[in-house]
Amino acid sequence: MEQPILKNKKKALLISYPLFSHNFAMKPYIKALLDENFQIDYLNTDDYVDFIKHENFKFYPYESYKGLETDTLDNKFSIFKLGLSIHDAYASTVSQIEKHILKTCPDLIIHPKFGFAAKLSALRYNIPTINMTSGFVFNPDIVFKFYKQSNDKGIFSGDNIYDGKTLIRKYEKTLQEYDLLCTDCSDLYVNKGSLNVVMNIPEFQPNLKDFLIDFEFLGMNFEEYGDHKKEDLIYVSLGTVFNKESNLFNKFIDYLSPLNVKVVLDAKTKYEKLPDGFQLAKLGKQKEYLQRAKLFITHGGACSIHESLFYKTPMIVIPQTAEHEINGDHVVQNNFGLKLLTTELNGALLRKYISQVYDAPDKIDSLNEWSKKYDLIHNKSVFIRHVYSLLNI
Repeated sequence: MEQPILKNKKKALLISYPLFSHNFAMKPYIKALLDENFQIDYLNTDDYVDFIKHENFKFYPYESYKGLETDTLDNKFSIFKLGLSIHDAYASTVSQIEKHILKTCPDLIIHPKFGFAAKLSALRYNIPTINMTSGFVFNPDIVFKFYKQSNDKGIFSGDNIYDGKTLIRKYEKTLQEYDLLCTDCSDLYVNKGSLNVVMNIPEFQPNLKDFLIDFEFLGMNFEEYGDHKKEDLIYVSLGTVFNKESNLFNKFIDYLSPLNVKVVLDAKTKYEKLPDGFQLAKLGKQKEYLQRAKLFITHGGACSIHESLFYKTPMIVIPQTAEHEINGDHVVQNNFGLKLLTTELNGALLRKYISQVYDAPDKIDSLNEWSKKYDLIHNKSVFIRHVYSLLNI
């Protein structure tokens, strides 16, 4: 039975950070709440002033912000530096968040998985929360286990040990201010809420059994649909964080030039001249390219993988972070494509992988089977039911 649209507006406070992929994944769910007559105030940096245009949606820029940003993340960002960046975001925004709460008295707070400030503020004022997680639920134990399996000793370097100790000290001090006990720093990366929505599919969650009770895996929703007509096209994108890796894109140009196929590069670097058959991607057109491409060379971000699954485009994942490597393993396990590490990348190997993945019938069959199992488009209605239940509507 469908829930009626609210006659009296419920007020939600959406607290986010300048992380493009997360805000992009969250957008359809926020629009669904607006369609249900929610009044939503949105806190983020000035870059997101035009995030959603709606009469019930009001944007409030952070007066000061330091911490997580798309442009500052890179493949050398350790898990401890990530934790410190999450804490910096808390320290620079919590005062404004709590003032806004006292002024507007929201019925609900919505925050990302790294929303430490939002979670603590909601606890202080006893407000229910929705944790919107893009990618997978980022418990550090998962990443540590991955590094150990990869024999990567980087996490035990001197700099990382110093960052880890600094993080624990800051985290413990902050929790004491809220009369909370610190058992470990794990929840700083998770920030469980009253309702926990994962904008991912369960197959891509490491240690899935540990999260099935407390987390709802609803996947991403898509607002645009294509006719899915494929053409001889390879689309190459490393996401909004790594699209400035000019050395890597130069290798792609060199390695893909011998192929008689059109190549679209989503690169931030401006090239005076590209080889015949190559072109730079137009801004914000990834879905359009993926619905046409027969192969997607990707860094393995959650949003990119979801779009590739939706448009049934086989992938070669060239991961840039530990999270991407884990996603790449799931792509291989589900026969959606192959994974190729940057340390192994060379022209002969990349072209060999392309011959195995490009428009490959077995990969396309796996993508078609996956699409029969999941109807991500209708998960917005499931989300609304959970929200109504949380608010006892």
